[in-house]
Amino acid sequence: MSDQTLTAAQLDSAKRAGETAALVVVSTSLPASLASIPKWVKACLRNVAEANAVGAGEATQNFSTTFTVGFSLGSLATLVSLLRKPEEKIHPAVVKAWMDHYFAAYFATVKNYMPFEIPQNFLGEFALQVVSVYIACSTEQRSEFQRGMAVSLSAEKNLRGDTPNDTTLTPIYFELLFYWREVTAMKSLPEVFKFLEQRFSDSPAVLGDFERFRKAANRLELSFRESQASPMNGQG
Repeated sequence: MSDQTLTAAQLDSAKRAGETAALVVVSTSLPASLASIPKWVKACLRNVAEANAVGAGEATQNFSTTFTVGFSLGSLATLVSLLRKPEEKIHPAVVKAWMDHYFAAYFATVKNYMPFEIPQNFLGEFALQVVSVYIACSTEQRSEFQRGMAVSLSAEKNLRGDTPNDTTLTPIYFELLFYWREVTAMKSLPEVFKFLEQRFSDSPAVLGDFERFRKAANRLELSFRESQASPMNGQG
């Protein structure tokens, strides 16, 4: 396969990441528009929005601030980092293709819940904003730009669960949010847990045992009629 061709998994991740990012933005700026979204998904959104960065709310309140431009650039860097493993070398064209699909899903989702005009040359306008920070902006504005980037870049360790002595449930919430439609169609908590075991196969300690997941699900009010079944049912 060509280095410039997205794999099916990368294409899927781009679309899901775009939708997820859009839902987080909508949940912090116009939560009432998410009335049709399941309650537990909204709970995931609140958690991820808070863990994503302390300044996420600040960034979504005003899209024209220097802080938000820096925050947005940092978010793009985080997305590219999440796209690959450290040892992988990905052709720039693959990153571009991934970002194209990401933005397509992002804007489609945002427009679905928050209709507004999107600039035809959004990425070009964004690039000009970034450059202008270092050409025309004051020292104070540059500091705000850098603060936005730093705040956003801190998100990766929270979403991956890489913080020292990590006890956060955020990586679990993030994964549930990423696959919320599939999870909604499942029949029991054990079934969801088995699915998450596959997703966390390279970092099982982050997921933990079924009891840890059950407590996380209770906090989200994620439940199914069959959830009273033994956690060992169907798990061998």
